[in-house]
Amino acid sequence: MTGPRTRRALLRGSALALPLLAGCSLPSGDDGTTTPERYPLLEQTTLYLDPRVRLDLPSAVEHAGDAADADIALLPVDPDIDPERAVEWLLDGTAVGVLGRPAHEFLLRVQTSDAADEALGQGGYGVPSPPPHFQIGHVVRNDDGSGIVATAGFSWGDLGEDELPNDDRVLGALEQFLTDRASETPTR
Repeated sequence: MTGPRTRRALLRGSALALPLLAGCSLPSGDDGTTTPERYPLLEQTTLYLDPRVRLDLPSAVEHAGDAADADIALLPVDPDIDPERAVEWLLDGTAVGVLGRPAHEFLLRVQTSDAADEALGQGGYGVPSPPPHFQIGHVVRNDDGSGIVATAGFSWGDLGEDELPNDDRVLGALEQFLTDRASETPTR
């Protein structure tokens, strides 16, 4: 009969071996410990940060010097670009994120711009309530080539009206956006 000490050792050894048997591995940290990947999709993404956006990016995330070269462009709540420029980025495949409240105002101007209407033939848009602290717009195309500028909003109840989310929250929201977007399928 196996004693309690031996049983615990066996269970502990099995638990440590399970990720290896399942084909999983944990990357090593600088101190030799193992740490899970926090942002696996974000680390495969190129970001553009407007000079007024302060965000510490993980070293594995590529940074673009121009929004046109990025997968996602992050802008402050009061971007100094016009909606037509943002539509150009969106049509070229760059998602546009706006950080700060009311993030939705700029993206609403993008959604209702003549440029978006001409390029996508879109008609619908929504106004979130309450306004999100961080919102990302991207193009979702239908099979017929038409499409919409869809948005994903992120809010945190413990943040005040004028507070910005911390870096971990923004990076987590970006990872969630990428996860959700990877599972999207166009409507017919």
